[in-house]
Amino acid sequence: MTKEQHQEYLQYLRKWTKDNISATDSEVTKIDKIQDFIMTNFHYANTKVGGYTQTGISVQTPYVFIKDKEAVCQAYAQMFKDMGQLAGLDVYYIQGFGDPYMGADSLHAWNIVKVDGKFYHVDLTWNDTIDKTSKNHTFTLRGNDFMKKTHRWNAVYNISNEDYQGYNRSLPVATQSGTVLRNHAGVALSSQMI
Repeated sequence: MTKEQHQEYLQYLRKWTKDNISATDSEVTKIDKIQDFIMTNFHYANTKVGGYTQTGISVQTPYVFIKDKEAVCQAYAQMFKDMGQLAGLDVYYIQGFGDPYMGADSLHAWNIVKVDGKFYHVDLTWNDTIDKTSKNHTFTLRGNDFMKKTHRWNAVYNISNEDYQGYNRSLPVATQSGTVLRNHAGVALSSQMI
């Protein structure tokens, strides 16, 4: 990302944060507003992993979201981190591996964010569904016990082993009625994951 692109990106995030985040919003409300904005307005660049969009921007940089509306996990995680920090959240970028096919480790990036004094995992890429009419929060505010089923990381982070209690992870109505909802990693989301 060039210096000019970085400035344009930050200006975009600052405006959105000013217009949408209130000082009275709880940590969880801020997380939901940010993740829903990203997942509603942008999509995963499935066919361009490691590549570039038609405008020549790397799909790994969050700047590509504001220009081409598509990117990969690195951009999802970086944008969530940047927006979260602007909103006053204690949030970090994590690198590791995602294992959606039980054995085919893929490099992956996601976040940890502090809520009520403890860190939890948030994976927007795996939350983002192909069906943009549905909101999915299956991989939001998860503890290590849940995440280690599908993710691996080597760095030592002080993350809760348990999921954040009281968070509504209910799946969209379409899934509850029998329609299979998949995320961009190919994982079929089900009520057993909640």
